Amino acid sequence: NYSLLQSGDRIMLRYGPTEFAVVVRETRPDPVIAIIDADVEVDFPPPVQKSDVHAFIQLENPVEGAVEANEYLYFKFVVKDKQPLTVSVENLEGDVCMYMSRDGLVEEPTREHFTWGTGATTTTGTMTIPTSDPNFAPAMFYLAIMGFREHARFRLLVTQHVSAAAVPVQRIDSRIIEMATCANC
Repeated sequence: NYSLLQSGDRIMLRYGPTEFAVVVRETRPDPVIAIIDADVEVDFPPPVQKSDVHAFIQLENPVEGAVEANEYLYFKFVVKDKQPLTVSVENLEGDVCMYMSRDGLVEEPTREHFTWGTGATTTTGTMTIPTSDPNFAPAMFYLAIMGFREHARFRLLVTQHVSAAAVPVQRIDSRIIEMATCANC
């Protein structure tokens, strides 16, 4: 369903059970091109290796990062205990959205495919996953931080204790991964 393309557009392609995100880096001869009934030449850079995609973080250790508008920065961490999980992000500049899943569900969560997520956070956002959540289990967890409409800098902290400042979390049933978009993104 892509009739026009421009630099920065993100296209999701599915091959078997795997989804690939393709970002349009350049269009020629114009900034916006029509691709219906046209001969289109596509060049792909080398793929990003999965090991390079997710930065490993430790629980209880704050991490600072930066992400461009509408791009994702991925993290992974191990949860060994069945205790409530809290993920907090403090915006240092701009706004971010958080999307998360665990091993066996979605390894690269996005605003379209995730198990838990928040809308754009303007100062500090927190999501707490209770042990009663049917998708929660000790496992490898995958977290995506997306720049909301602009470049963003943030401080991230993942802990395993209950936070009084928790906000509601959007959740998708992992048995049927459906398209879902938070109201702000």
